This record gives sequence, structure tokens and C-alpha cells, in this order.
Amino acid sequence: MSVMLYQANRTSILSTICEAGLRNLSRPDEIPSDALNCAIVGDKETVTGVIHDSDHGSSITLKSDSRPIHLWIGRAFPLLAKQLQQSDENYCMRGATVTLTGWRTQAGGPFGELGYANEQLFVRTIDTVAPLPADEIVQAGADPTWCHRI
Repeated sequence: MSVMLYQANRTSILSTICEAGLRNLSRPDEIPSDALNCAIVGDKETVTGVIHDSDHGSSITLKSDSRPIHLWIGRAFPLLAKQLQQSDENYCMRGATVTLTGWRTQAGGPFGELGYANEQLFVRTIDTVAPLPADEIVQAGADPTWCHRI
């Protein structure tokens, strides 16, 4: 009975424990405690989607859902950095198609700068990096000021 109750209310039970001042029991060792605070994360999962990167942070939109998920990327991923730079130079937008593994928050946000996302994904690994899909590419057109290159 108690196991079923825990499984049904895992997020609220762990949130209550953390908010009482105890350790966040959902936090994997790979996520620094100050990055997670009392946000409860689920099991490690692998997702595929399109990353959009800006001065305000990074988010991923999954193929199965159009809502952005804020990304917490705690270390450098050279292949991703290279693709984002190339995308910026070619299309005036920083983006990539990726498959990544990490932990997604289980309770609503807000997350990200200005609270634009209802979820956050803490990235452990970036498994594949590819260019943006054609339907995501926005050309700067005739106005070079659009992408801040004069």
C-alpha cells in the first residue's frame, strides 16, 4: 500500500521533503544541488528534438510536443557548440537537431529566463548533433540588420 501511495504521489512527497530542508532525493549525482534546488526530476530519458539557443538560454522542442523545454547544460559539448556556430553563420539563428539524455522536471515551472518554459531538462549527454531541419530555417533575407550583421 505505501509503495503504491509513493508511486502515485512521488513528486509531491519528494517536494515536501526537500522544502522541509532535507536533501532533494530525486537529484542524480551528476546534477549540482544548487542547479536543481527542490525541482523534482524523473528517471533518465533520451529525447530527440530541435534546440534553439539564444542570449536568454537554450530550449528544446520535441517532435511529439511543440512546447519548449528549458535546457540546463552544465558542461561544454564541442559538437553542439560547432553546430550552433555554423547555424548562426548560415541562417542567423542558433539551432541544431539533437538526441540527448537527461532528467526532466516532474512538476511545472516556470523555468528559463522570464519563465517561458513549464519544464526543464538537465542534460547528461548529447548523443547526436545534426543541422536544423529545413522547416526550422529562417533566412535573414535582404536585410542584414535582422541578424545583427551590418
